[in-house]
Amino acid sequence: MKIRIKVNLFSKKDLILYQGKDIFGLDYYIVYTKSKPIGGQANKSIINLISKYFDKNKSDVFIKSGFKSKEKIIEIK
Repeated sequence: MKIRIKVNLFSKKDLILYQGKDIFGLDYYIVYTKSKPIGGQANKSIINLISKYFDKNKSDVFIKSGFKSKEKIIEIK
C-alpha cells in the first residue's frame, strides 16, 4: 500500500491525521512530529509513527520519495 504524507516539523506532539484521497487516488495524511530535520531524525520519527498507526513493523515501512521534502510517498508492506 502507498500513502502520501505532508510533514509538519517542530510540533508540540506527534500526531497523524487522515485527510482523505488525493488526486492520484492515494490516501493522504498530515504527520506532525516533534523531531528536527537534522541527520534523518524526522524521517526516523515518521517511520516510527506510521508503523504504530498502521500496526506494522518498522521494517515494513519505507520512504519511497521525498527524503528531503515535506511531501513524501510512503510504502507499507
